[in-house]
Amino acid sequence: MLARLNQPVDALPLAIFRIAFGVLMIYSTVRFVLRGWVREFYIDPVYHFTYTGFGWVRPLPPALMWAVFYLLVGLAVFIAVGLFTRWSTAAFFLLFTYVELIDKTYYLNHYYFVSVMSLLMIALPSGCKWSLDAYLFPRHRADTVPAWTVYAPRLMLGIVYFYAGLAKLSPDWLFGALPMRIWLPVNADLPVVGRLFDYLWVAYAFSWAGAVYDLSIASFLVWRRTRPFAYAAVVGFHVLTALLFNIGVFPWVMIACTLVFFSGEDWRWLANRIQMDLRPLQPTQTAQTSLVLLVLVGVFFVWQLLMPL
Repeated sequence: MLARLNQPVDALPLAIFRIAFGVLMIYSTVRFVLRGWVREFYIDPVYHFTYTGFGWVRPLPPALMWAVFYLLVGLAVFIAVGLFTRWSTAAFFLLFTYVELIDKTYYLNHYYFVSVMSLLMIALPSGCKWSLDAYLFPRHRADTVPAWTVYAPRLMLGIVYFYAGLAKLSPDWLFGALPMRIWLPVNADLPVVGRLFDYLWVAYAFSWAGAVYDLSIASFLVWRRTRPFAYAAVVGFHVLTALLFNIGVFPWVMIACTLVFFSGEDWRWLANRIQMDLRPLQPTQTAQTSLVLLVLVGVFFVWQLLMPL
């Protein structure tokens, strides 16, 4: 098992995943600042509803709260370009999670996902390729990484999709078409398709299709033959939800992060198709992951599997 987890694989999927994650975090944090939510959520309110056990987490003085968000933008840039990648990711995780712990009434599932994924990324050598770390510090440069480091973010995404589907296996969702029968008619003024949203059968179709999608999409992404079609479904599903429902940047985060399912071979095939010069894979000596780190990552995933239950 250890040999399989440490088997060297192409580092390209991990590098692309890091870049996509960093870019989305830049967009998300800048959007938060520009919309005035730093002041509205964390500076102006005189009372915050804290999480159990985290009552000690309080907002900083106004100037420092602004500084936290500017730091988050800077750290997201560092993640995207791969500069001091592990330290930047660790700092981003701590600051982002601190902000989310201030008030539980602002909770969104994708905020939790970002905290969890950034925590996991601390353990991943995502700065070994297509990064300033690889350019400035040759000892960090590598074309291959241990297989588990690519499987880990895929597993995390699979857990997200699975529990999203499991949550939909309820009488309200499947047999009452709720909340779709309430949400969809609100968008009846959309051109072309909007008039369909007034029909009850459309709400049922959306409900059942959403459950099937969430429960099955990860398995289709894992299988290479169905991966392109599955990713097209990911894009279509999340673009549609972004158009219909006010759920922030979550659809774009999922579209970007799901790119990690594509293998290095997939990316090289695409590069050849568009006549892009992508350097051939140069196998390098892949450092073996310590048993302690693998155990910690294992505990992390046991928690992610059990906690939602």
